Order: sequence, then structure tokens, then C-alpha cells
Amino acid sequence: MQFWTDIAGIEVNSLSYKPRVVYDVATGRWFASELETFRADWTDKDPTNNFLLAVSNSSDPTAGWTGFKINLPATIPNSEPIVDDPPETDPLEIYPVPVLDADGEYPSSNYLDYWGIHPTLGLDADGVYLSKNHLDYRGDGKTISVASIPKADLLSPIPTVANAKILGNLDNSQYGFSIQPALDFGASDNRAALLGTNYPPQWGASNLLQRSNLLNSGSSLANISAGVGIQVDNYSTPNWATQPHPTNFSYWRIAKDLDTRLNSNVFEVGNSLWAVHNIGVSSGGGLLPRVGIRWYEIDERTNAVLQSGTISDRDYDYFLPSIAANQFGDVVIGFNRSGGISIDGTGKNEFVSSYAVLGQTTNGVTTFGNPLLLKAGLDSYNREIYPPFGIQPWGGYSATVVDPSDPFSFWTFQAFANKSDPNLGSRWSSQITQVKVARSVPEPGSVFGLLAFGVLGIGSVLKRKQPKNSQLRKGLLILGADSNNLS
Repeated sequence: MQFWTDIAGIEVNSLSYKPRVVYDVATGRWFASELETFRADWTDKDPTNNFLLAVSNSSDPTAGWTGFKINLPATIPNSEPIVDDPPETDPLEIYPVPVLDADGEYPSSNYLDYWGIHPTLGLDADGVYLSKNHLDYRGDGKTISVASIPKADLLSPIPTVANAKILGNLDNSQYGFSIQPALDFGASDNRAALLGTNYPPQWGASNLLQRSNLLNSGSSLANISAGVGIQVDNYSTPNWATQPHPTNFSYWRIAKDLDTRLNSNVFEVGNSLWAVHNIGVSSGGGLLPRVGIRWYEIDERTNAVLQSGTISDRDYDYFLPSIAANQFGDVVIGFNRSGGISIDGTGKNEFVSSYAVLGQTTNGVTTFGNPLLLKAGLDSYNREIYPPFGIQPWGGYSATVVDPSDPFSFWTFQAFANKSDPNLGSRWSSQITQVKVARSVPEPGSVFGLLAFGVLGIGSVLKRKQPKNSQLRKGLLILGADSNNLS
């Protein structure tokens, strides 16, 4: 919260979580968002549930920011009000669960949409857009809210959100779950694309994505179009990802945010929307189903699926992907990979690691190469959140972007499992990797003349910050560096 209070200049009264930061190439400004949620005070009929939004003063993120609070309703319009008598709760719980009623059920509409989760951030030439899901205490999310803020207002000498339009009570079955406003750095096309997976993502299978548009988003009159289903290949909720168990041949499971929602930004490049998410995939004969990655290129104008594909492996789990593409058809997907050996002997051990795949598009067909290891995990991750079941929480975060100064340079950000600390226990850390695509033939005397990536037909270099050593492996020069630890 220090960023919001000390740098963005706004008071945060409770908790904030799920930060997102985007650099807008078109305006040279940074935008940051986070969700401020309540700490247990059940007597409050209007619990804190604000979006926090900030804009940088310039292209230099260290040269000052202006911050705002934007209230997205904690309860949907026309729903029953919060009950007068607060339930008995554990005061140490951040998200208290109401007690069961006389019939052994949780209260229903009294607590519907009491808080928001899974905030998202997107932008285009006309506006900056925020979204969140509403959840009740069963974990069910049936509605969403979207905020549309005119970008010109945020870039004015005195930034303002006075013309922000809040669109609430949007049905997930029509608009999708955890909708992502697209990142579009091109000229205005008078609409902002919103994309989500079919609701509900936690159970069963689907063959739809949900597409809608924000209209008139450069003014206070913003509204939203009806949602349209986009038919895609079937996808189903993945199983938990696996990781090695530290003391025996079995495995631990990783369960955080591993449903089919779009966890990362949707990128709009030209007339294409690029998106990626987790799906369940076959184990290829093994006991454990695996987690895989599904990617899409969708025609932004017609919603036609131009191409899609699945990236998976019978021995490993691929999860929390993010995608970025440039105007030349180069595509990078960053993700986590891990694995554990099942009781039937199938699968392979791997701590949670950072990976990427590179793709090149020829005649409208994108071909991806083999997974590139960016940072190997160093240990099993165990925070003892669900010790009886061996299920460990993990992440929710992955981001991949195109360098604003070089369209052939990508940056990808993932967490990895760091070495456990004797006093602090398991730790995760962040890996930031530059993936540089070389389109021209290098000079023979250059070290880059050694590089080739035959599957894609392009040269490629992976660079990490502050390189300490290097190795030539499988036609790739990988420059290694340690990451900063984040416990």
C-alpha cells in the first residue's frame, strides 16, 4: 500500500491486492491499478470495495504519480441489503465466512456480491478500463463490474476521474468470467474489446469465449454492447498442477487460479486479438491429467477464430500463461512449468520454473518452438495453507509485453520457486527475461552468428538482467542472472 499512500497520494483504508501496471506506448504514461477490499467489519452496510487507479506524470515512473479511488459497488443493484446482525466470525480472518443458518446453508442473497476479486486493467486510445468479479461466500461469481475512464481526462494537466462510468450488475453468463479489457496501442476504432471465458470456469467444459465492446468510452456516456459467444475448441477445467514432494516419491499440488479464466492481458495488434488461458489436457496414458495452455488469435472485427492451439506435455504442467505479439507476427507466451511423479510412475519432477515459447507467423499460421527454460525452480513450494491435502497456493501472475522501443524485443515476467529459507520457509521470486527476436542474418564474426532457432527460422536471444555467466545450448545463447528474492 506504500505506493498508493506515499507516491500516488491517496489514503488506503483497508487492504489492497492484485496490482497491475501497464505502460501506454501511445502516450508515454504508466497506469497502475489495484483493488481495495474490506477488512472484516460486518456492521458496515457499504464495505470498502474501491478500485485504485494511478497515472504517472511522465514516461519516467519515478517522476511522480496521481492516484484515485473509484468505487465499484460491493452489492449489485436491486439485491437484498446486507443483514443487520453481523454473523459470528473469526476476527483474524481477512475474508470471514458467515455462519450456517438453521438449515445448514450459507445465507444467500444477503451476502451476494459482498466483495470483488480478480481485478483487470486495459486501455486503448480512448480510455482506461477496469473490471472485477463479484463473489459471494460460496465462491460463486455471477456478476461483474466495469469502469470506463476517458483517457484524455487522465492525461489533462489536472487529472480527473469525474467522467468515469461505472457499469455494474453485468451477467457473467453473457459477458464471461474475469473479463479482460484488451491492451490496444493503436488508433481509435471507437470500441474497446472485452474478452472472457464462458461462465462458470470452475466446473465442467465449454466451447465458448464471451466478447463484448465498450462504446463511447472517451466520454461520460460510455456503455457496453451485448455479449456475443465465440465458438472455440472445447476446453475444460484443469486439474491441479504438480510439483515434487520433498520427502517421498509422491507430489504436491498447486491450486491457485488454475481454472480457465483469462488471467493475463488480451493484446490487440492490428485487427487481431491474442489471448491465452489454462485448460485441462490428457495425461497421454498416465494417471494424472495435466494442465495445458490454449492460445487464440481472433479477428477483432468479426470475432472469427483465425487460429488457435494447445501447448502441453504428458510429463509436466504448463500454467499461468501470458501472451504478446508484434505487428510482424512474432508471438511470445511466458508461463510456469512444473511436474511431479504420480503413484503409477508417470510424470517427471520439476520445481515451479519460468518458461517461454516463441512463435512466428507465416501466411496466417503461427508455429511455436520448443519451451525455453528461463529460470529453473530451486525447491518445492509449501506454505502449509492446506497441509492435509498437500495443496499449495501459487501465483495468479504472469505478464508478457513488447518492448516499446523495439518491436522485436519482448519482456516476460513469471514467478519461480526459490530455495527455501530455514527461518522463513518456502519462497517465491520473480524472473524478468528479455526475449529478443533477430530478423536479419548477423555478421559472421558476431557471437550472434552462432545463433539459430531452426523450428521458427529466426535467430533468437534470451537475456536476463545483470548476466553473470552464459552457455550455448540448443542453438540459443542464454545469459544467466540471479533474480531478486520476493518471499
